[in-house]
Amino acid sequence: MNHTLSASIVGALARAGRYCWDNSESPAVISARAAVDRAEPWTRRDVRLHSSRFPADLTFTYAGPGKYATYFMPFLELRRSQLAVPPGPSEADADSLVDTDIMLELHVGGPPKPVRTGEAAAPRFLLPSRLQFVVPTTPRQQGILPGLPRKVRQSLARQRVRHDRDLVITNSAEKFHDFYYNYYLPTMESRHGPAARGVDPGTAYGQIFKRGALFLLTEQKVPVAGMACRLEPRTRTLRTRLFGVSGGEISRYLDDATIDLNVRILEWAASNGYDFVDLSTSEPFASKGTFQFKRKLRPIVTPARNHFSRKYVTLSILRDRPAVRSFLAANPIVTLSPDGTLQPISFHDTDLAPPASISVNAAGLRPELRVDLDELFGTSTN
Repeated sequence: MNHTLSASIVGALARAGRYCWDNSESPAVISARAAVDRAEPWTRRDVRLHSSRFPADLTFTYAGPGKYATYFMPFLELRRSQLAVPPGPSEADADSLVDTDIMLELHVGGPPKPVRTGEAAAPRFLLPSRLQFVVPTTPRQQGILPGLPRKVRQSLARQRVRHDRDLVITNSAEKFHDFYYNYYLPTMESRHGPAARGVDPGTAYGQIFKRGALFLLTEQKVPVAGMACRLEPRTRTLRTRLFGVSGGEISRYLDDATIDLNVRILEWAASNGYDFVDLSTSEPFASKGTFQFKRKLRPIVTPARNHFSRKYVTLSILRDRPAVRSFLAANPIVTLSPDGTLQPISFHDTDLAPPASISVNAAGLRPELRVDLDELFGTSTN
């Protein structure tokens, strides 16, 4: 066996191991990952990232293992910027915590011990680190999924005819590489910019495409969007993983071609012996675009089932200010109740209400709990 072939095999095995380490739902792998997370030296190199050094601005602080900051800070920065507060994360020292408005702490291995709350205690919520969206399918289901909202079904039926849409399923390596470089990567760049957490080409090809298929949505025979999916016959699960639109065109990402592709994949899974479609994960904030999009496909929402199932987030609201209230009202959260169920919480006061465009209704979630900010803080707006 020559050196090049040996290196290729070793690389493939390493990528397979890494994929399993990051994505497996096996209790044994999850327990091993939790043990390593607690023991590895990097877990002791916790960081504190500040969203701003300007005390007058809305300020977030993330505390926990540095490698996981990217799962939270970019989203918080985006939502903060939409409140007209300048973004710009920077490292913070311990003394700067006094300027923090909202603090997120990531706990590895298990949830933190409950704190004894008193009159002066800051409001504190326990969140799952990630939410997972899984759609159970109906065998031999025909046509547009009946579980979808009626308006969505009607719109998709019209658009399928108007744009002459079709679904192409391929195992062509050439088409996959075209999709990866001309659809997936540009879409990741358009959506996330420098904060994108993309899958490297070797893992994408060997652990997703080669273990599944590429689904392409065409309009008049021309591909406009695609999804590389991993197929797991043993658990009868299809996992949607790499999504992209032609050229990463953001208008195409936002139109109904995206939901049409997902619906067609659900239909294909239902007709081909797959009982579950895993739509991947999202942050525990209902204002996240992926949360709202995936909710339309009528999934069951659970805490993430991979290693993130052993990671927890506490969100502490350290100061009561108008910018803090605005952020909380605009960004409902999904919390973990003491019994392990998922509790959506939205915030309001006499002047603020959650956006009408954000819904927290989904299977797997308890009915929405609406929290009055005046009662939460025990005071009126400062």
